[in-house]
Amino acid sequence: MPGQSASSRVSMRSITSGSIPSPAFCDENDTRRKSHHSPAMTVRGGAESSDNEIAKGGVSQVLASFWAMSGVVYILMKAIKRVMPIALEPFSKIEGVASLSTFQLGAYVSTCLWFAYVEGYKGFQRKFSPLVVARSLTLGSSAPLHHILLGPFYAMGLFHATKKRMIVSWSVSIGVAAIVAAVKRLPYPW
Repeated sequence: MPGQSASSRVSMRSITSGSIPSPAFCDENDTRRKSHHSPAMTVRGGAESSDNEIAKGGVSQVLASFWAMSGVVYILMKAIKRVMPIALEPFSKIEGVASLSTFQLGAYVSTCLWFAYVEGYKGFQRKFSPLVVARSLTLGSSAPLHHILLGPFYAMGLFHATKKRMIVSWSVSIGVAAIVAAVKRLPYPW
């Protein structure tokens, strides 16, 4: 931007892209500096996506992206539907269900707050959701058919990603499924 020093432009670029640019990006003639659109977003194991490419992709990209994101939402909602009755069981007025002691209630609330922060905010909102959106936006008319058909799993990073991303995605998916299955089998109040 005109009127800014090279160091402030570097800082702005570092903040918006998450990486430190090479000295070549500090050139004032670089057209990406003057653009008001966000810089191209690189998705490991996918492709690049920017505002202009999304506009060019048209209906097929929007539908493929919507399919991928809505599939992930469906998977998450199905898991929530299965676990929510168990989580609310201590507060139900069902016969044979003992109420929680003060210590148990405190532990319950503390655990809920801990998981809301660690899993909800740090894990889901800061890492998983941006991953799903970024990878789903790479789907379009040029994407292979199996990427589009398996869009929710592609968006979750379960295939066609870096080795690290696939290990993390598969580990989290299998781990969460195992924990849900184990919790459903535990007797009340555990």
